[in-house]
Amino acid sequence: MKKLVFHSIHFVSFFVAVMFVVASAFVFVGCGCKNGEQLTEDELKYVPTNTDLEYVEVEGGIKITDYKGSATKVVIPGEIDGKKVIAIGSYAFDVSNVVDITVPASVVKLEGHAFDLMEDKIITALNFKDKANWIVKKADKDVTVNVSDISTPETAAEYYNANSNFIWTKGS
Repeated sequence: MKKLVFHSIHFVSFFVAVMFVVASAFVFVGCGCKNGEQLTEDELKYVPTNTDLEYVEVEGGIKITDYKGSATKVVIPGEIDGKKVIAIGSYAFDVSNVVDITVPASVVKLEGHAFDLMEDKIITALNFKDKANWIVKKADKDVTVNVSDISTPETAAEYYNANSNFIWTKGS
């Protein structure tokens, strides 16, 4: 009888530990939802783990400050720890292998050089989850970029690479 109780306690402890890990992953990824939009099974494969991203809390949500993963394709989560990801900081992806990035609808600001990569690498595909206009702040004027007019992720990447040193903010 004591053995049965002992094994039951171990089983329950193991079950609770597994549920904690699953719940933690659920909270980090934000249930795969981005502003009410469910991520596809394919997109979920490319969401970084919490050890791959460094971030800080800012007014209104989270700003990603560094990516430490080794993937070449990344889907930035719309939420981290239950808070919206609203910004990508300067040089957040500068020493990474990422060449294909999906930006969630929750992001409203891309700081200068957010996706500048190391050495001769450049972004080859930039996917925006929504089709909002972005205001690119240049030295003497603001330029509005309508993401709907950028026909492919590859075209968006080319435009971003040519204008990465400017701050991008989401317009209406």
